[in-house]
Amino acid sequence: MVCGIGVEEGLTKEFAKKLNCLSQKLPLTYLSLPLGANPRRSNTWKPVVEKYKKKLASWKRRYLSFAGRLTLIKSALSSLPVYFLSIFKMPVGVAKTIDRIQSNFLWGGSDIKKKIHLVKWQEVCQSTAQGGLGVRRLSEVNVCLMLKWWWRYGREHKSLWKQVVCCRFGGFGGRWTPEPVTDAMSAKESDWKLAFRRPLLAWEEEEVQRLHVFLSEAPNLNQLSEDSCLWMANPLGVFSVALVGKKLQSLGEPMVSISKFMWRNLAPPKAQFFSWLALEGEIED
Repeated sequence: MVCGIGVEEGLTKEFAKKLNCLSQKLPLTYLSLPLGANPRRSNTWKPVVEKYKKKLASWKRRYLSFAGRLTLIKSALSSLPVYFLSIFKMPVGVAKTIDRIQSNFLWGGSDIKKKIHLVKWQEVCQSTAQGGLGVRRLSEVNVCLMLKWWWRYGREHKSLWKQVVCCRFGGFGGRWTPEPVTDAMSAKESDWKLAFRRPLLAWEEEEVQRLHVFLSEAPNLNQLSEDSCLWMANPLGVFSVALVGKKLQSLGEPMVSISKFMWRNLAPPKAQFFSWLALEGEIED
């Protein structure tokens, strides 16, 4: 198949005829990924949303308890195409749509018939140690998967995709970040010279002084050794998407000590979910 980018349609068809193959315009689907489509548009994410709606169809919750619905929500999230989330940044509107589908499936209701939800979805998405149900928000999963590319950018110096990014956007700081080189700051040994676009406020000048003190106390770099990336959250120094997700969850509400006793026992899932509702104050006498 021949697909022309920035080429006239007649020339593309001529190439396809000589190669004895088909011609197609962008966007097209390759390995289940939309090539040439704008990921910032909701239509690009329509296959993901439709697949999620089929997984969490409203008729299924009629035969499931709250615990069964929770299990199905988590399994549907794990069955989503991870490669889709690891390449494209999900729009905020699409993430809210999927959150609404999950919430409606758990508590009941639909776009046509509204129903009061017992607990806020933000509390449901907290980890079980924080008093939630441990449902992962797709927007956070998307961010964790996208961070993997920053790690690969700092480690894979000879990969073709990184060379393309550096040639297109330039490299800064030993090609650590895909940003154009600027003269915003320069350093010679321990003498740092910082340049700003506008006059600084009084509190900003104090912060700059603190920054100078911090830089002066920093250890000297060895010019004979090569820089390398280390992920300090992992004792092995290797990036992990799972550790990033746990770190994001730990930034939320404080831990609830009773949660581990509520979920780690031999009680049926129905009883565990009922205990959680009681903990949230949603069970009346």
